Amino acid sequence: MEYIGDLTNTNYLISAVWTNELMTEFVLDMTGSKRVLTVSETALGQSASIGDFEMMVPGLLIISLIMLMFPASIAFVAEVEHKTMLRLKLSRLSAGEFLFGISFVQIWLGLLSIFLTLLVALALGFTIHGSLWLMIFISALTSLSIIAFSLIIAAFTKSANEVLVAGNFPMFLFMFFTGAAFPLEGKTLFSIAEYPITFQGLMSPTHAISALNKTLVMDMGLTDILREITALLLLTALYFVIGGYFFSKRHLNLR
Repeated sequence: MEYIGDLTNTNYLISAVWTNELMTEFVLDMTGSKRVLTVSETALGQSASIGDFEMMVPGLLIISLIMLMFPASIAFVAEVEHKTMLRLKLSRLSAGEFLFGISFVQIWLGLLSIFLTLLVALALGFTIHGSLWLMIFISALTSLSIIAFSLIIAAFTKSANEVLVAGNFPMFLFMFFTGAAFPLEGKTLFSIAEYPITFQGLMSPTHAISALNKTLVMDMGLTDILREITALLLLTALYFVIGGYFFSKRHLNLR
């Protein structure tokens, strides 16, 4: 028996597996044979009862946060472009105070964005299976990581127009190479505590999507996503260190 089809097509792969299973059952029934090994399957969380749309929602929620990249970068650069940065320098405003002020506002914008996206998803039939508070925590942390990365973009630009040009490439990477727009599996480069590190793993949304999938789809708890949370925290800190250093050197240095 030979199967002919497109191996890149998911529908073909599923059809081939089911056809093979049905043929095996038919042969066993006709010959009166029994299976040597009986396999049982247990679904994780609500994964057995959810549809394609519900599988896409975690990625869509993260996309709504990735869109913070432009407004957050522009919020940082606006002070430079409008020449108000000099007054901030003379007021002895520290880099930390400046970053905290803008980040605080942008985090609330991120939470508002994800709640509006979630409301639309609920209106279209999505059902929340996991903890809402855990989703809020993951969203806030992801917003902070996007803001931190936006600081890197702002460090190398001086106007909103430059942000719109320079920010397109990282936004493209964050949207389409992290699994936000569609499922994407990267090649494992190495592992830390059995947690696979991929090229996509250098971008924080990758871990955020994994965490939301486990909480909203698999109905898992905080202890099950500790590795994703740790990765988000480390990347956020790394983004802030890099962005803060270059932003201070280029825009907050009085000399």
